[in-house]
Parts: sequence; C-alpha cells; structure tokens
Amino acid sequence: MMELQAELLRLRGLLLQQPGDGTCWQELIACIEALGGGLLLADLDDLFEQPLRVAAVTAEAQRTALIEQGLEAHRAGDADGVQRALISLQNVEADGAWVHGFQGLHAELVGASGYACFRRALERDPDSDWFRYWASTAALRRRDWIDFAWLALPLARSSTLQHQLMVLAAVHHLIAGALVRLCPVLCLGNDLRVFDLVHPDRIPQDRDELATILLRYLAKERRKMVRCLLTYSQNEPAEVEQRWLQIHQLVELLRWRIPGLAEPTFSVDLYAALQRQLGVMSDRSRQDTGLATLLPVRPDLVFSEQHIQVWCDFKLSIVFSS
Repeated sequence: MMELQAELLRLRGLLLQQPGDGTCWQELIACIEALGGGLLLADLDDLFEQPLRVAAVTAEAQRTALIEQGLEAHRAGDADGVQRALISLQNVEADGAWVHGFQGLHAELVGASGYACFRRALERDPDSDWFRYWASTAALRRRDWIDFAWLALPLARSSTLQHQLMVLAAVHHLIAGALVRLCPVLCLGNDLRVFDLVHPDRIPQDRDELATILLRYLAKERRKMVRCLLTYSQNEPAEVEQRWLQIHQLVELLRWRIPGLAEPTFSVDLYAALQRQLGVMSDRSRQDTGLATLLPVRPDLVFSEQHIQVWCDFKLSIVFSS
C-alpha cells in the first residue's frame, strides 16, 4: 500500500510537469484502481461528461423560455418586455435568428421599420413562416408591393390564417402589377388600390367579419382589374389578339380564389362578360408575350418557379359559416 501511495505521488508530479503524457495518465488510472478507487473513477468520468450535457440542455431551455417571454410581450404590445427578452437572449446567442426577429418586433412596436431585422432573421432561418410573415408585412408597410409579393407567396405552405391572407393579397398584388405593365393608363383611371386588400395590423379572427372585409375590399379591387382587361380588349382589339395568350392567362389568374365564400353575382357577371369578349377574338400571340414578361423585374429579386406556381394555383382554404 505504501508503495502504491508513493507511486501515486510520483505520477502526480510527472503529470504536473507533462499533463499531455498519455502513458502517465494510464499508469495513474491503474494505480488508483489498485488502491480500490475504481468506482471513484466512474464518478470522475461523470463529472467530465454530465455537466456538459446539463449545460447544453439548460442553455436551450433558457433560449426557449426567452423566446416565449418575448413573444408574449409582443402579443401584449409591450415594447419594453420585448426589449428585456432581446437583451437576455443576446447573452445566449448573440447573432441568432430570434435576436434579429425581436429587434424587428421591437422596432415595429415603437413605430420604426423592422424590415431589415426580419430579413436578417429570415436569412438565418429561411424555413420560419413567422419571420417570412413579419418581413412581408414590413414590406407592405413600406408600400414595396414587389418585395411583399416575393416574400409572401411561399407562405402558401402554411395553414395559419394570417399567412393565408397574406398570400391571397400577394397573388392579387402581382396580378395588379402585371396589369399596370400591360395597360397603365387604364389602371390609373380605375383607381386600382391593391394596398387596400389587407392590413397586417387588422386581420380579424372572426370568420364573418373576415368575409365582410374580403367582399368589401378584395372583390372590389378584383372587379376593377376585370374592368381594366374588359376595357382594354374593347379599345385595343388588335393589341389584344397579339397578346391573346398572355391576356387569357391573366383572366385565369383573376378567377375567384375563395371557394368557401360565394362570389358576388355582379362579379360573376362581369367576369363572364370578359370571357365572352375574349372568346370572339383570334389568337395571334407573339412569342414574346408570355405571362413571365409581365412580372416585375428588379436586379436583386427574381420570381422563381415556386412563386409562379403559387401565383397560378393558390386558393384561400378557409371555411366560412353559411
């Protein structure tokens, strides 16, 4: 036993001088086991492993709690509460997606734009529907309808009511943009106001109230767009025949997109009149008159096939009371 204790002291001295010597560590372990300390070595291993796992779990739990705290403050309109959660979260993850997200939410609550912050959050977490939603609403407040449509259309994958309404508005914003490029004077004369389609701060949860708003604003602006095409086809028949395919695609885009809500009779009749008007015209489409040529063009922004697919196919999947 005395020899083992002396060996223990010797190995301790060597390891103090050469802590990276693996052979000494092995001899030390063998010495401790010979002294009957094998069970203590198992506890020692736990001291090296368990605290790391506990620390990781604790950090994640703290992050989750801070995010919930910040979101609760945001729902209550408490800018100071969002700021407190943000400061605490920065100590956990200085450049995380939610840090930028809360910076944007705080900016919006104090009357500033959170657009840049939401875009940074979305860059760090591209799959987050809420970062995308907040970025799109910030773009809408800036009256940047091109950026709004580009950001909002992918929200079609979400079943959340607010997200679905943003997509519906984005679809009609993009149609309006195509019409403005096709017949700008007629759009101006019809006072096309697609910014009335949705207000991000006033999205009702009550289905009856929502139906009233959709019929009051979306149906009205859609009728204006139908009138623009109807007048254009009557005033410029030769031009329409050269753009026949393009205009038929626009007419298809303008179909009623809310199957759970009855289309107003006046809208049905107006849309049918447009279809009849185009039905008697000949297709003399030029090759350069595809629908893509009417999409807005910006160097920093490209509408992908996914965007166009949503633009063409989206329907508002909400059931309204009868």
